[in-house]
Amino acid sequence: LVAAATNLFAERLSSSLRARAPLLVAEDGTEFNSLHDVSTAGEHLEHFHAYTRATPSSHGPASPPTIDLHTDQGIFIAFTPALMVSATGEPDAAADAGRFEVGLADGSRAEAHFDPDSLV
Repeated sequence: LVAAATNLFAERLSSSLRARAPLLVAEDGTEFNSLHDVSTAGEHLEHFHAYTRATPSSHGPASPPTIDLHTDQGIFIAFTPALMVSATGEPDAAADAGRFEVGLADGSRAEAHFDPDSLV
């Protein structure tokens, strides 16, 4: 399912771009005429991450970050707002999902806000 969505996204994005061919020439001379061609030939790492948020009571008044700031290397990266679930796997809308922060060029951090049903 994820691979099909990635392929469809690459096709649609490629068709909306007005790039001259070849778009990219590899060191071995292979020509890629579209973003879709680049995406199709590249290594695919379609996967999902699930994180567990530490409870504030076990780490003092504030929870530590779920994951440190990092840079992802990828041509298509998508994420959705946090979805908190109970121990039984049921959505828990009342649970605090924490904050999503991005690192800025000056070293500061900014909190990102998303609509609950958004896909970024």
